[in-house]
Amino acid sequence: MCATAPIPLADRLKAHLDGLARTDGTVFTDAKGRPVSYRIVAEEMRTIKKKMKHEKASYYKTHGLRKNATIELYLAGCDDEMVKAVTGHSGVEMLKKYGGPIRQRELAKRAQEARGKRQEIKWNEARPKRESFNGCFKNSSEGEMA
Repeated sequence: MCATAPIPLADRLKAHLDGLARTDGTVFTDAKGRPVSYRIVAEEMRTIKKKMKHEKASYYKTHGLRKNATIELYLAGCDDEMVKAVTGHSGVEMLKKYGGPIRQRELAKRAQEARGKRQEIKWNEARPKRESFNGCFKNSSEGEMA
């Protein structure tokens, strides 16, 4: 048996669940209010897929929900540790597989933003400072009035 930790719900799901009558914190239950297994959820998804008119409905997999969550978290700007905390992955190998190019793009975007901020700081530090004297500006590096 693995240890579990509470994971905060997405705002949209929380709003939906707040409108439902529940007796405990279990989200997926049977008709008697008992928690359901992964197998039951997978069976229900298969039933729903059979009724769908979407041409690629048969491609949808229950485990795809975890992959979709991984991708959405990366698109929201989460780092690997944050994604692992929500999805339950223990290492980054599956995150790399699920996140693929999206993970790489989002990490590269954040890296370039950090690089840009660093370059801006270095540029501002290297610029000569100007000081104001009675409405005139003095270039502090040259010691002359402008």
